[in-house]
Amino acid sequence: MILKSFDSTEVLNFLWMTEQHIKELIDQGNLIGLHSYSHPMQMSRLSRLEQLDQYTKNLTHLESLVGEGAIVSMSHPCGDYNEDTLKILTDLGIKIGFRSNLNRTDIKTNMEIPRGDQANIFKEMKK
Repeated sequence: MILKSFDSTEVLNFLWMTEQHIKELIDQGNLIGLHSYSHPMQMSRLSRLEQLDQYTKNLTHLESLVGEGAIVSMSHPCGDYNEDTLKILTDLGIKIGFRSNLNRTDIKTNMEIPRGDQANIFKEMKK
């Protein structure tokens, strides 16, 4: 058996964005949006207070990097949300939200804009 050294710290730098990466994206003219603070898989199952905490923490963190009022968009984690989610986002000043499917038939608000999710795109590519 061949043992290889594995430096998890080094790998993490390639897997996740750092605060510096976010600043660089902003400096290059990109918009940054909310996604949640700890990425719950089923946002709709959280209480209103828990959802508010997720988005408030995420907003506070991102605004500390890019400036207050700079965050106006979001993407629903795993495309999961409920009416509480939509109200919370609106109250936080978010103007547009994206879900992770392309269904256009049930759009009720500007917080439910369809988008292609990379997982769905990958499934289609495998067909």
